[in-house]
Amino acid sequence: MAARGPTAGRGHPLRTPNDMTPAVRTHQVTRYYPAARSDPVKAVDCVDLELALGEMAVVCGPSASGKTTLLSLIAGLDRPGSGRVELFGRPLAEMSDAALTLLRRTHVGLLFRDFKLLPGLSAWENVALPLVPMGTPLRQRKRAAAGWLDRLGVAEVADRPPEQLSGGQQQHVALARALVNDPQLVLADEPTSQVDAASAETILATFEAMVAHGKTVIITTHDPTLVRSCPRRYHMIAGRLEHRPWSSTSIVFSRCSWPRWGSPWQVY
Repeated sequence: MAARGPTAGRGHPLRTPNDMTPAVRTHQVTRYYPAARSDPVKAVDCVDLELALGEMAVVCGPSASGKTTLLSLIAGLDRPGSGRVELFGRPLAEMSDAALTLLRRTHVGLLFRDFKLLPGLSAWENVALPLVPMGTPLRQRKRAAAGWLDRLGVAEVADRPPEQLSGGQQQHVALARALVNDPQLVLADEPTSQVDAASAETILATFEAMVAHGKTVIITTHDPTLVRSCPRRYHMIAGRLEHRPWSSTSIVFSRCSWPRWGSPWQVY
């Protein structure tokens, strides 16, 4: 499977795959939330993580362990209370909101747990959403969206709105949207939670092809197939991240959701 899916043109990458600068680096990152009658909740607690281009990592852990918060910090959708987050060698703390939006738009693909598809748009229009602010012509946007929907096996839903799609179809559409801008980094929260085994294999193959061509992928999951297939395995509990191998029987399977970030227009 080719790594570069059907895409529309975008800006030059921040760096080349030969650059040894990590794609993702966090140093002692913390994110605490205040609690009314107790100590602050340690959503992310002194997390160190480093991934190069061409690596895929999976993060498992119980509900409310901090997995989703960690992804949102890496994406620049939330700011840490302390510590440092870098993408492609650039410290996010030194970037304005506009610069972070541009970085996500051109170099980061986001798959949200609750999909965040816009009900007023068709499936292909949702997929093409990240290409709109980049000035990509309509015909090129539609071709790129159709290509990714076809690759993920849901070409037949291109003209349907989200409310006419099953949960699995919505997840495929949301994944296509995350990949349509040919990102250097993909952050996927539970990418196989709503799909069958065959579709999960297609999604895994897509991620593996991207990694083989120098992309970086971080997944939160409760899917044993994804865990077994990923060489970089992490477990997160009470905000702490541990890098360790484990068997599928030792994983605590539970569910969590992305924070309510509002409309995808605020992300792209």
